[in-house]
Amino acid sequence: MAEPRFIPGIAWLAIFLSGCGSTITTRIQSEAASPVPAAVLRYAQINRDVRGMERDTGIRINPRESDAGVRELVRSSGTDPQRLARAAEFALERAISSPKSQRQRRAGFAFAACEIAYQSLKDSGVSASGWLTRSATRRALAIYNTSLAIFISEHSRALAGGNTTLNVPTPFGPRIVAARYSPQSRYRPGYFDDLIPADFIKIAGFKKRVRVEGLGVPLVGVRERAADRKTELLFQPPDRGTYVALGCFAKFQPNRDGVPRMQIAISDLDRTAKMRIAGESIPLAGDFTAPFALSFGGINDLMLGIRAILNVGASADYNGIYLIDPFDPRRIPVLLLHGLTSSPLVWRNVATDAMENPLIRENFQFWYAFYSTGVPVPQSAALIREKIALIRRLGDPHGISLASKNIVIVGYSMGGLIARVLATDMGDRLWSAVSKKPFDQVKLQPDDREELRQWIFWKPVPGVREVIFLATPHRGTRMADVSFAQLGRRFVGLPASLVRFQARAFSALSDALENVNVSKRSFTGIDSLSPEAPIYKAFERAPFAPGLTYHSVIGDRGRGDSPKSSDGIVGYWSSHLDGAESELIVPTGHDVQIHSKTETEIQRILLHYLGSFDKK
Repeated sequence: MAEPRFIPGIAWLAIFLSGCGSTITTRIQSEAASPVPAAVLRYAQINRDVRGMERDTGIRINPRESDAGVRELVRSSGTDPQRLARAAEFALERAISSPKSQRQRRAGFAFAACEIAYQSLKDSGVSASGWLTRSATRRALAIYNTSLAIFISEHSRALAGGNTTLNVPTPFGPRIVAARYSPQSRYRPGYFDDLIPADFIKIAGFKKRVRVEGLGVPLVGVRERAADRKTELLFQPPDRGTYVALGCFAKFQPNRDGVPRMQIAISDLDRTAKMRIAGESIPLAGDFTAPFALSFGGINDLMLGIRAILNVGASADYNGIYLIDPFDPRRIPVLLLHGLTSSPLVWRNVATDAMENPLIRENFQFWYAFYSTGVPVPQSAALIREKIALIRRLGDPHGISLASKNIVIVGYSMGGLIARVLATDMGDRLWSAVSKKPFDQVKLQPDDREELRQWIFWKPVPGVREVIFLATPHRGTRMADVSFAQLGRRFVGLPASLVRFQARAFSALSDALENVNVSKRSFTGIDSLSPEAPIYKAFERAPFAPGLTYHSVIGDRGRGDSPKSSDGIVGYWSSHLDGAESELIVPTGHDVQIHSKTETEIQRILLHYLGSFDKK
């Protein structure tokens, strides 16, 4: 079926903006200002009926003497795991019901509940690998996790420093708490300013919240933005700090002086997915939505994308690559490139869903590009190339790490065109497509010549090994030539400096260019999508980087009519590439990047790549 050559303006715009327009919202529920969030208690519905507990245990409990009640329940429980679980439940209820002003008391009861629940788990006779699935231990584990979350929330900044020791009053008397980062952690003590239990963060704007249930508490490690961290936080979103998915659990042991001690172990979830207890492994609890949400919360995808095309200069502060967590030389970068009038938020579900897989999060790191889609594709690609080089120069100046030698690019729509620029050896093919006159013979100002050179002549970015093209118009889209699109290009707000540069370049090149319409006197991102743009003829002759593998994901609107199909914006004739390692047809329109089959395919490709290359 042929692509439509005309479509009403509003509908055209709606299709182009498909998958955009939402805002991620976050709200951190402070334990000092509000009750314990329901999310924290989702697996530990506490029985607040004291009289019912008395009937179950046979012990008379005076709610006004909670400390004594906890001690008596523990004493009478002995090593009975179920009775210990009930005692832990009572201590947890006391923590939740403690007045907000009595934070030490709340923390003390939370400590006691965590310690008792841990003892219940140890006395259960169930190996750690079965704690999550066996009914005899699942409730005790929920109480343990909930209590630990409450305790950490009361002392989050003190514990964030690592190598921290606290003295905590509890119903059993004083206790010692020590926090340590695991030996495998890539974060030094004192790196984080705060540790936020992820379940204290209320989030909206995702298809689903990606959690891994397990032992302990999913945390977000927060390194706040500060004047002396400007270079370090160069690749975090503007005005944001660093947010890292962490996991932690607590174990209990006597101190040298006989005072019981809680040891809180904090782990990087991209380094440690499981913990071993008594020779058995159990997954660490994690939340992979929360760090992304805090990094990009409050940013409206639609408004940012529109501003990036209507007022390119206004969006310049956002241009770049965002890493969220710091550059990791041990993990393969996956660079995500959005499409027209969009932003990194379009990848919210793709990236967070992938992080649920421990093999992916342990071996890959996601990088999120933002570029102003109002400017021509080669210029945007030059910006991204420059940022990749800067990340490597700062994070791995010798270029010897796994991350420097390997990169996977996922490009959606216009982002796929940028990916192709980054992965191809253009040489002089683009220039030859528009001129027979040697470039060096054109009379240009020196600065203009060098700037134009990087837009016309390029080599592949070193280390690009795999590219995934999503709904990419490799030969342009006829939609860019319809009257509405041409009307729309008039509203593209290029910076005055770029307009002047293009005017000088077109003037200098006017005698050298062939088959190029110079009457427009400016070239925009929309012009880059026209099948008549010279770049497509050049692409046909420009080879990919040696050894590079590429894949295609293409929409057919569910009609099953490929190769005569279209996703409504890009026809199969344009999105298909010969030589692709794989090609997946997805029953959707142009918004293939939000389809579940696309997410699954991206994960499949990443895992296949992981298993097929030599890490040495």
